Amino acid sequence: SVGGQVAGVFILRNFIEDIPKELFESAQLDGAGHLQQIRHIILPLSASIISVTCIMDFLGSWNNTILPLLLLRDDQLLTIPVGLFRLDGEYVKQYGQLMAGYAISSVPLLIIFLFSMKFFVKGLSAGAVKG
Repeated sequence: SVGGQVAGVFILRNFIEDIPKELFESAQLDGAGHLQQIRHIILPLSASIISVTCIMDFLGSWNNTILPLLLLRDDQLLTIPVGLFRLDGEYVKQYGQLMAGYAISSVPLLIIFLFSMKFFVKGLSAGAVKG
């Protein structure tokens, strides 16, 4: 979604602005160009915040309900949130099937979080402490 991209750009911009300028100046004195500065300074320092923005963007895409609900008419092509939305009946609730669907749909999110938890916690704590 557009809002998620704007938030990601804003978060990354603010994080990169907080990197000390002396690092870039010393890299420039050593002969590093702009791309080398990005590769050797910005990317290693901002790995945690990049993983946080990736998680946020993935969650926004994963939970997107409105666009697939409007565009997809074939039941075989439905995304998981839309399928769960349609499974939720108006008068009769099938709680067993709904809870099983919610549990299964949370597995990819848990896997992504487990693999990037180290970066996620590091990114959260990096924004909390100024030093």
